[in-house]
Order: sequence, then structure tokens, then C-alpha cells
Amino acid sequence: MNFSTSARPASATTPAGVALGAPGPFAQTGEAVFKLLRDGLSAMDDNRAAAIACIQRAYALLESQHDRRDMASADRVPGSLATWQIRRATALINANLDQPIATHELAACVRLSPDYFARAFKLSFGVTPHTYIFQRRLERAQELMLTTDQPLCQIAQDCGFADQAHFTRRFRLAHGATPHAWRCAQLGSYRFAA
Repeated sequence: MNFSTSARPASATTPAGVALGAPGPFAQTGEAVFKLLRDGLSAMDDNRAAAIACIQRAYALLESQHDRRDMASADRVPGSLATWQIRRATALINANLDQPIATHELAACVRLSPDYFARAFKLSFGVTPHTYIFQRRLERAQELMLTTDQPLCQIAQDCGFADQAHFTRRFRLAHGATPHAWRCAQLGSYRFAA
């Protein structure tokens, strides 16, 4: 089999319909999936276990994006944010996951008062802006744990948590396991055993 990974059209999409070359929250994950699949294909002959691990990581990332896309495409509720406001707010959140994000900054970027924005955001996403930001930080941390070998303290910092203990506490509340245990379960304990 000859798989060419040298050229890929800018408008390529994944099987789940995620545009790989398009700007937005899905582009970064699309590029990560593309890299994982490319690495998996190149390792297929030499290291089958590594190839399978890459493909499993890519599948997990696509699955999480697919779930988020389905949630985002639901019908608009009266009093919720307009589509352009959702795009702008989520872009600001995704671009600044590594630092504090205040509700008044999000409100200003979509030209609403902070109180109205908070109500409209909750109608649009089903959670408060603060909760959504923490969910996105945890999702980003999961992506980094699946696609990189970075230590958890670096992932915590890159995702805007105060420290690794803060990250571990929030992650355990959301997923019922520590980040290390979750990573080992997803990737196989042989890679990250202490």
C-alpha cells in the first residue's frame, strides 16, 4: 500500500466532517488527527502497536469533536447568542485557554453587557461561561494527553490551571479518575508507568 501524506488539499475534511484546513475550534484537532493518522500509517509496518495507538488516539479526538459539533448545531433558542456571537466567544475562549478569561471580556467581544451575555451564553450552551471554560480546558488537556508526551504539570499550565494539583482536582471531579490514570487507561499503562 502506498499512502501519500505529503500533499493534502486545504479544504480536506475528516470522515466526521471536520474541515482540516478551516480556521476555528476544530482546525487544531483536525491537524492533530491528521498527524496521528500519518504517524500511524508510517509506523504500520515497523511497529503495529504504535500504529494502533495512533489510530485510537485519532478516533478519540474525532469522537469528542463530533459530539461537540452536534451540540453546537442545535436549534437557536430565543434570547440565546447569535451564531456570530457563539463563534466569536468560542474563538476567544479557545485562543486563551492558557490564561484567565473574564466574563466581561467575552461580553465585550460580542457587544453585550456582562449580565445579558451570561444569561444568553447559558441559554446557548446549557452551562455558564465559567463552567464552559473549565470544560474546554479539560477537553484541551485530554487532547494534549492523547497527542503529546508532555508531563502533566506542563499540560496543566498550558490549559490555564493554577498548578498540577488544581488540574488533578478538577479532572477527577469531571472524569472520576486522575489525569495520570486516565492517560494510562487511554494509551496503555506501558507508556506512562512511573
